[in-house]
Amino acid sequence: MNSQNKVTKIAAFSQDITESKRIQEAFRESEERFRSVFENAASGMALISLDGHYFMVNNSLIHMVGYTAEEFGNMTYHDFTHPDDIKLSDDNVRQLVNGEIKNFQIEKRYIHKKGNIVWVLLNVSVVKDSLGKPFYGIAQIQDITLSKEAQEELRQAKLDADQARAQAEKLAQTDYLTGLYNRGAFMNRLFEESSRMLKTDACMSVIMVDIDHFKRINDTHGHRMGDIVLQQFSTALKKGCRADDFVGRYGGEEFILCLPKTTMEQAYIIAERIRRTMENLAIPLPESDFYMYVTASFGVASVKIINERCAERLIDYSDRALYQAKQNGRNRVEAYSGFSASL
Repeated sequence: MNSQNKVTKIAAFSQDITESKRIQEAFRESEERFRSVFENAASGMALISLDGHYFMVNNSLIHMVGYTAEEFGNMTYHDFTHPDDIKLSDDNVRQLVNGEIKNFQIEKRYIHKKGNIVWVLLNVSVVKDSLGKPFYGIAQIQDITLSKEAQEELRQAKLDADQARAQAEKLAQTDYLTGLYNRGAFMNRLFEESSRMLKTDACMSVIMVDIDHFKRINDTHGHRMGDIVLQQFSTALKKGCRADDFVGRYGGEEFILCLPKTTMEQAYIIAERIRRTMENLAIPLPESDFYMYVTASFGVASVKIINERCAERLIDYSDRALYQAKQNGRNRVEAYSGFSASL
């Protein structure tokens, strides 16, 4: 303007903003691509504030847990995480926000709006602001429920198979009527125990037991009553055993006990205690107010285990002692003592 305040010249300035526009357009396109990928992802996706609130979720996550986008806006992950998995989530989020880790991946359970459990594989990383501080989290959530169910079915099938195998092994070793070791299983255990004791200086004892006049019980009262007697007798035998002792049904009405680290004198006392228990055992007769009393004969043998033949000799010697108990009137305990020199 001149001295009369009239415009005499016009100055014009221009700036090339092509690059700025290009950057803005690229940013807009990038944002649109992100939103498209986010919204159409097959996996669940979510943007989460540092205090755990959801401010953006995709359709896959909505379908996965049954809540609407609006409902998500008023929720934190605590609201639909299984109670047992909240601490795991909190611990990882705390480490992420504190900068201790860059991201984390965990398996956890969500509770669907309808109440069913949804197993997920959760991947979370943090987005930082221009100052490098945590701004918000981005989560990718994959539904692994079917995989987990398949794993559980496989685990259960293996457990069932293991239980069936264990049951079959037990049945192969167990007398079906009494639940005691059968003869074969008892002998295997006896040889194992004698092998274990080879390097010790301890004695091992065996007690052979036979129910007196058992055939008369079967003939008079029937085999059902005979089975009851065998079962009651077996229970009393087991109760008479100590923690390390074991007992088996040797055959018919014969039973056998192994007493590791037990002298002849100790074994005799145990046998006599069991004999008195049997003598006073009242066994009720089926469909009757009467009781039956039975007695048993006992043969005891004891040796120091010095070689592999000792286990077999224990069986032989206790059987001889049992025979002597029967010959001497039954309902008694006899100890075999004629073998010391032969060993």
